[in-house]
Amino acid sequence: MQQQARKAMDNNEDYGIVYYTQYGTTYHREGCRYLRKSKIPIKRSVARTQYEACRDCYPPFPIRVRPFVPESTESVVMPKTKVGKDGAEMVLIPAGEFQMGSNDGKDDEKPVHPVYVDSFYIDKYEVTNAQYKKFVDSNPQWGKSWIEDKYYDVRYPNHWRGNSYPAGQADHPVVGVNWYAASAYAEWAGKWLPTEAEWEKAARGGLKDKKYPWGDRISHDNTNYYETGGKDRWDGTSPVGSFAPNGYGLYDMAGNAREWCSDWYDNDYYSSSPERNPTGPSSGNLRVMRGGSWNYLTEFNLRCADRVYSYSTDSDGAVGFRCIALRSELPGVDDPITPGEVIIFRVEYDPPGREPDNEYITLKNSCCIVSGGVGLFLAIRCIMALQEALDD
Repeated sequence: MQQQARKAMDNNEDYGIVYYTQYGTTYHREGCRYLRKSKIPIKRSVARTQYEACRDCYPPFPIRVRPFVPESTESVVMPKTKVGKDGAEMVLIPAGEFQMGSNDGKDDEKPVHPVYVDSFYIDKYEVTNAQYKKFVDSNPQWGKSWIEDKYYDVRYPNHWRGNSYPAGQADHPVVGVNWYAASAYAEWAGKWLPTEAEWEKAARGGLKDKKYPWGDRISHDNTNYYETGGKDRWDGTSPVGSFAPNGYGLYDMAGNAREWCSDWYDNDYYSSSPERNPTGPSSGNLRVMRGGSWNYLTEFNLRCADRVYSYSTDSDGAVGFRCIALRSELPGVDDPITPGEVIIFRVEYDPPGREPDNEYITLKNSCCIVSGGVGLFLAIRCIMALQEALDD
């Protein structure tokens, strides 16, 4: 019976393997310590209405902890490249100021304004089908047959059959992945989605006042967009890295797949955006996407400054993502922190369908921003760790 259910899952039917124990209506992932021998396959639609997910093997949407390294550490020499925990090559984007936006673009790109961004690492390529499958295999709750209804879109992930990507497209960018799934991948890989400012700085490749990652002119020899010609022979996505990189050594920062950013979208955000490390509005209804894609009709939408937006659950067949990693990791609450060290970090908890509430907690030279109703226990642990370090 389980084999029949597995086959049904591969055919994208309304079926999923749900295990339950003698203690009640809770389903588990294989290998969970609470899973007993008794287990039966149940339709996915039935499971989601009559059963409850085990919070031990199916934790809720992850709490994101993003550290902000003090300005005094900017002089530390960092390697130009690194390999992420997911095996992806990453490139160091140097700290510095750039001009964000465009006065020749849409209203939401104005005004052009200076933004300083601390250094960070970003994936050299967009996340591929093969990389995303590893994530799904390790986290079956994000598989096509298992993803929760509140995160689900019938296009997720685009063109996959069950939990397998199309043959011959292992090195194509995964598309049809919504913001929640992209964020979950980033969490699994020990990374984050880039902020809008980080993405645009990386896309510009060190160039100033240029429309595209390589300059002011565009053709099918530069990237993959609507129709074909030149080096662009694909009617859909192309293998990552099929075209020349920008000045930072990044590929497909225009065309191929649009890319999710972490920010909420606000048409007027640039008029009040912070000058240093902006992270976007504190709340909203739409998320930012950048970079253009293979199905964009005009070159105008492939510019570095172009802003696009959609709902977090949207699994558009031209939308993918890439991740970033910061220069250093936030020490755990039980790890020693250098006495006197100024650590600034933000805890993000963004449960679907719920507007985040922002609270600001200031502690001496450190600031903890707790958003989205994150548990008081976590906030207290974070504050206690910082207090002990600063008092030593």
